[in-house]
Amino acid sequence: MNSSAANRHHVAHHLAATNSCVLAVEPDASVSFVGPLAERQLGWSAQELTGKPVAVFLDPADGGVFERAVRNVLATGEPALYVLHRVVTHGGEPRAFRSNITPIFGADGAAVRALV
Repeated sequence: MNSSAANRHHVAHHLAATNSCVLAVEPDASVSFVGPLAERQLGWSAQELTGKPVAVFLDPADGGVFERAVRNVLATGEPALYVLHRVVTHGGEPRAFRSNITPIFGADGAAVRALV
């Protein structure tokens, strides 16, 4: 396993063990990681959400608040704290979330994905 793959595995292992609702979002607004608590809160499995656009579970009535916050974090490399947004669970139940969105940096120092 090369060092980049080993690092991704190490990070994924720690994120999976956390007691927080964690997602990773790519620059194209697709989901690349779903933690166990996020699965339970959203009602979607990691397998169902991985690779899908975040719009799948966001409440359209929010007008893109979450997506804009993620784009801004990736563009500036600065975190966005307490972003209030709504989701709709797999079962159709609306839920409000207050999320912190943090950039994850690549080897070149640029933000390559966002941790939510």
